[in-house]
Amino acid sequence: MLRLTQRSLVGRADAHQRSGVIIHPTQDLVVLYAISSPTAGEAFLSYCQEQLTHEQPTNTLEFHQLLDRCVSTAGRMEVELSLVGVCTFDEHVVLAAYQGSVWLKRGDKLGQILSAEGTLQLLEGKIQVDDIYVLFTRSAQGLQEVVQGELLKAQPETVLSVVDAAELRTALDGAPDEALTGVSLLSVVDSEKDHQALTADIHASAEPVVATPASESVVIQPSNSGSKVTALLKGIGGALLLIRNEVAQLFSKDVYVRQKQRRSLGKVLIVFFSVILLLLGALVFWRNRQQQQQQQIQATLQPFQIQFEEVRTLSLQNTVDARQRAEQLIASLEAESQKQNQPQYLQTAVLAELQEVRQFYQSISGQEELPNLPIFFDLRLVQSNFLASRIDATLDTLFFLDSGQKKILALNIERKQPTLLPIGEYPDIRALVADDQFLYFLGEGLFRFTLSGTDVASLVENPDDPIKTGQTLGLFDRYLYVLSKEQNNIFRYDTADNSLDGKPTAWIQAGQGIDLNQVQSFAIDGDVWLSMQTGEIKKLTSGREVAFTVSGMKEPFSSPITLFTKPEMLNLYVLEPQKSRVVVLNKEGQFIKEIKNENLAAATAVVASEPQHKAFALSGSLVYEIEL
Repeated sequence: MLRLTQRSLVGRADAHQRSGVIIHPTQDLVVLYAISSPTAGEAFLSYCQEQLTHEQPTNTLEFHQLLDRCVSTAGRMEVELSLVGVCTFDEHVVLAAYQGSVWLKRGDKLGQILSAEGTLQLLEGKIQVDDIYVLFTRSAQGLQEVVQGELLKAQPETVLSVVDAAELRTALDGAPDEALTGVSLLSVVDSEKDHQALTADIHASAEPVVATPASESVVIQPSNSGSKVTALLKGIGGALLLIRNEVAQLFSKDVYVRQKQRRSLGKVLIVFFSVILLLLGALVFWRNRQQQQQQQIQATLQPFQIQFEEVRTLSLQNTVDARQRAEQLIASLEAESQKQNQPQYLQTAVLAELQEVRQFYQSISGQEELPNLPIFFDLRLVQSNFLASRIDATLDTLFFLDSGQKKILALNIERKQPTLLPIGEYPDIRALVADDQFLYFLGEGLFRFTLSGTDVASLVENPDDPIKTGQTLGLFDRYLYVLSKEQNNIFRYDTADNSLDGKPTAWIQAGQGIDLNQVQSFAIDGDVWLSMQTGEIKKLTSGREVAFTVSGMKEPFSSPITLFTKPEMLNLYVLEPQKSRVVVLNKEGQFIKEIKNENLAAATAVVASEPQHKAFALSGSLVYEIEL
């Protein structure tokens, strides 16, 4: 049978911080920990030792649930925790990490195989003889290079002595968070051939012992200070000491003493065994009660935990659906926590599960408030008085219009390379739109500029009434769309008919009842999307309004908004300046993400590049970058 042998090195503890190792009595489970708390450290450590030494997981799920309880309890008790563990089942091993990492040395190969920060992560695999697992607390990352070097030099039979290396102890002594720094080396051996003890050093003290650079490498044995187990051990120890003294008196040379002690020894033995029986009975009662409570907790929480695991899995595939499932689970747990006549221990466990689900929901809620919004580009670096009034984007380029100076600037997103386009001189430019080949703009006519060329823009449509009164341009395939609030319609022009006097099509069909004076912006991807001053989004297909509802938002739009999308895009990008936010919706109206920042209050438009996973908000001469 394969077993683990191990040695550990941990830093010197202080009043509020410590690290150490907890080993299950079966020697199949080893956990390296580091804790930091001004008030609750001892209480939390006692809880973890009780859980990890009395529970015996039989599979990966039970091991995960055991460690997850410790992580959740740390959150409730406001204890900063780093936890790394190993558990073996026959010829399989399960590794776990929370704010820590695990390395594996197998043969000549050595490298990190598991690392976790904000969540508890597990990894399952097959165990082999002579495997070496190295556990690091989060603060021990600075020791990884030293441990790696020593492991590569060490022979298999002396690999655990790496913890005695002078370089490692020196590095530990100089670590910034020495008390939170811990390293544990575990070697896989065949117990039929190798009867080496699990720990290299066993200390009899009930208090945790730490290793310093000048002392022997030690392992913290499970301590149950303050528990009924400690009381039992202390009672047995005192009774044994008394018996030892009594026996010594029996062999005294003083005959009177011997006779007196023979008479009293029977009384002492009766008292001793009575105390032992009482303590054992109390311990059995306490253990049975603990098991009953744990079984009740497990029976109550298991349905919720199964749902929670399903939500976690679903979140990797469909965040929107996972968010809705998580909201339903939170509601169910809240109802469970409010049940009357519920035992305190059960209510505490339900509240802990509820807190964990809430924290996970927050991580997928899509609600993000940024203290700082980075400036992607300052247009004044190109021209000191460049002030953009309009913006458009393709997959890799941003386009800015300064309508006052009648200039258009192109900015490559990846390289941040700006270019003032040589479009020519025009008395009026009011709007622009672009695709991968052409840039179109609206002035005294509709003009087209070839992006790969150097010639000035050419006229594609003479000015007619829609063009003269138009305020906004849209582009889909070969068609240009001009929104005219004065004529309360959107007019479509065919750019491929080679006629400068082509008659446009009034695209919005009669009887739709849409007041275009309330439109803030519009975008086209085959359908036409209108954003209104009331915060409403309207969708038109073939010139007729179709139903469109926004769902999943905590705070609906209620003030003027602008939106952006393109035919190749999956989502709608909506700017609501009065609420200082950019909201991402899919084209079915489901909420995906919200980014808030005070700088967005002054923004006038938003565009996005989905291949770059970025959105860009325009505010005068500044372009803000938003990670999606």
